[in-house]
Amino acid sequence: MLLIFSPRWLFFYSGIFLSVCGLAGMLWLLPGPHKVGGLRLDLQSMLFFALALITGTQACLLYRVSHLLAVALGMLPDDARTGRMRRWSLERGLLTGALLTVLGLAGLVRAILQWQAAGFGALDVETSMRWAIASFTVVVVASNSC
Repeated sequence: MLLIFSPRWLFFYSGIFLSVCGLAGMLWLLPGPHKVGGLRLDLQSMLFFALALITGTQACLLYRVSHLLAVALGMLPDDARTGRMRRWSLERGLLTGALLTVLGLAGLVRAILQWQAAGFGALDVETSMRWAIASFTVVVVASNSC
């Protein structure tokens, strides 16, 4: 019942909250670890922020699909928001996905160049994994944008 009659409250608001928290946390931890009170937030926290960002974007996309389905079934009224959702074309989604994929791949190239600078030997996990986590997350979000 909630899936059809209330997709905004179920998916959109929670998805936006998770996405914003995940993105903010990842950007905050990208330069290095931070201390909050007695806690040290580092790579493990960055992984959880990445999970929040991915889950949040998927929830927002599920909102879009469930809202359009509810309008098509006549369970929700057709309004301006639905018209804006319909204007998002496959081409726009593919372009957004391609741009985000290029951005993610650029971060992966940066991580590989760091590895090359270390002579393809042992890496400092704290610096190399930050860019890898952020880049992988951007590529996963890009795959959801279509």
